[in-house]
Amino acid sequence: MSGVIDPGSLKSRVDLLEQQMVADGLGGYEPQWNVVAQFHARIEPVAAFSQVLARTLETGVTHKVTLRHRVGIEPSMRLGLGTRRLEIVTMRDPDETSRYLELACRETKQA
Repeated sequence: MSGVIDPGSLKSRVDLLEQQMVADGLGGYEPQWNVVAQFHARIEPVAAFSQVLARTLETGVTHKVTLRHRVGIEPSMRLGLGTRRLEIVTMRDPDETSRYLELACRETKQA
């Protein structure tokens, strides 16, 4: 990202979700996504795509998410925007000042 990031552009309220395995009551476990933090970010749609994998059409939207720098965000986490979920694909410090993080994300079908 080039140029200065306007902190006022971080207007979308985002949940940071972490997957935990929870007992299902039948001796097994099932994944559950829990909110571990909330923050404001700028969400920008970048591109749409579709591809066929194992005879199934996969579609999604790629987004760029900009937020104030924070520790503890991992690529295994997801972002929640209401009922929408964004899978974190890559993370970077756009101006190498540790003031902001830029996440490349892919919208998933999971609720």
